[in-house]
Formats: sequence, C-alpha cells, structure tokens
Amino acid sequence: MLPEIPVVRDADTPFGLFYRDPERTRTLVEMCRKFYGGTMLDAAGYAARRWWEHNRYEPYGDEVASVARLLGDDAVYALNLSYEWGCTTAFNKTASSKTQGVTMFRAMDWALDGLGDKLVLARMVGGAGLYWAMTYPGYIGVLQGMAPKRFSLAINQAPAPDRGLGRVFNLAADKIATYRSGNIPPSFLLRRVFEQCTTFNDAVNMLCTTPISTPAIFSIVGVHARDHCIIERSRTRAVPHYNTMCVGNEWLFPGWKGVANQTDSKARVVQMVSGLGSYKGQFDWLNVPVLCDRTRLAFEANARTGQLVVQGFEGGQAVTRPRYIHCML
Repeated sequence: MLPEIPVVRDADTPFGLFYRDPERTRTLVEMCRKFYGGTMLDAAGYAARRWWEHNRYEPYGDEVASVARLLGDDAVYALNLSYEWGCTTAFNKTASSKTQGVTMFRAMDWALDGLGDKLVLARMVGGAGLYWAMTYPGYIGVLQGMAPKRFSLAINQAPAPDRGLGRVFNLAADKIATYRSGNIPPSFLLRRVFEQCTTFNDAVNMLCTTPISTPAIFSIVGVHARDHCIIERSRTRAVPHYNTMCVGNEWLFPGWKGVANQTDSKARVVQMVSGLGSYKGQFDWLNVPVLCDRTRLAFEANARTGQLVVQGFEGGQAVTRPRYIHCML
C-alpha cells in the first residue's frame, strides 16, 4: 500500500507547517546537501542569507530566518530562493463549465530526488480567506495551491533571458541577477496573492504589476468559465494570455527570447493538450513526457467546487496514493 499525503488543517502559515513538522524539513535539507553538495549549498546559503537580511519582505523574511535558526542551517535561505523546477500547467473547460467552473491540471517537476513522498497538503489562512497549498515544510513561499471560491494558482519556471552566453552561462547570469534584485521572489508573491486577493481580477492585477526578483510564468483560474489566464513575467513587465489553455517552460509571447532550463517543454505542452482532449478523470492526462523522472507531484484543482486531488511521484511512478479532498469542508 502506498502512503497517503499528510493533510494539515491547522498550519495557518507556511511557518506554522514547519513548526509542526521540523524533522521533515531537516530531512529535505539533508537531501539537498547530498544532491547539490555541502560546499555548494553552504556558499549559496551564505549569499542567500545576505539577500534575505537586506530584503526582509515581512513577515516572510522573518519566517525564513526563524526556520534557518531553529534548524541551525543557512541552507534554508538558499532553498527558499530555489527556482529549479520545470512544470506543465493547463486548464480544461467542460460542457458544464458554467456551473462547475474550470479545472487546473498541474505536474510539477524538480531534479531533486526524494520529494515525491515528502509532499504535504496544508490549509493556510490569510486576510482574504483560507487556501490550500501543496508544499513542503520549511518552504515559506507557495508554489501552487487553491483558494476555494476564489482561484487556483501555480508557478512555472520561465526561460532565463538570452544574453548570448550559451545555456549554462545564461542560467548562471540570471542567478546573479536574482541575487542583485531587491524584488520579491515569485513564490512569495504567490503566497501574498493567496493571502491578500479576494477575487480573480485582484489576483491577476497583483501578479501583473508587482516587480519580482526572477522571471516567472503564472497560471491562474477563477470560479467562472471566463476566468483563466497565463501571465508571463519578466522582472518588471507582464504579458497576460486569456485565451491560452496550457503552458510549459517557454515564452508564449514571440517578442521575448530566453533559454529554458527544461528542454522538453514543447513536447510536454503537446502531450498535455492531447491528454485533456479526451480527459475522463483519474490523472489519465498524466503521460510521458508530462510524466517523467523529474515529476514530483500532480494535481487537479477546481476552485468553484472546492474539489482537489493530488499525488506524489518519483522516477515516473506514483509514491503516494491520490489524496482527494473537498477544500470547503
């Protein structure tokens, strides 16, 4: 029997989630040390700590600092600036979309092995209301989630600006630009949107107008059939796409050029669109290459009905049972 994904209903905040399960965070940090190397992670942690000390972003900076202090490891600072994933996100309308809304479909990839069964489904609370995050204890931002009766929201890694340096050096230069930036990281902007925005339009406006530290691609779907949007973001500019239903890790806007960290982005989008064209349920859209060795989780979320299903993956195989939950109960 595969294990179930833990559901935490009293976390309230990402820091509250860490406080309830610090050992899971410690395990994640040790996994990162083995994967990235201790020396590299220590160096990144030192640089990231200085960044966080200079750019507090209350209360987020204090929460990151508290996690690092309680664990006694500055690697926490670097991991909370981490942005090394490739994702495929899509929306799907049905004949009943006027009454049942639009569902978000999402597969999140990350090169770090071992994340699949560390996933937690946590109920958070902000000024705008409650939301559910598919996340990991110790990660203070939000990568994806659903706010019942408001919207579902996720982030994809965007291409690094093409500086003509080749793929590796382009990505390295973009990392340096991120550390020099004083803007809020994209995953922390997602958290702010969940905490502060009461409507789809408010959320789109905040996602489009807030300067961010790193280019990103946001996907958001509300509770009405017309409310869905993919937002491409540079650090200071936004291009919203209201008629596009699927995105990977490449720019849709032809005026922007960049170097994608994941080379199979186009093939993943094609497969996702094809899979949803004959969707019957039970993750039947999750096939190669959308499902790959890097896939760590997949979910389907409908903010109108409050229905959510999420599952963890490793090596192209499920490592948890599907976790079904009605998020308005």
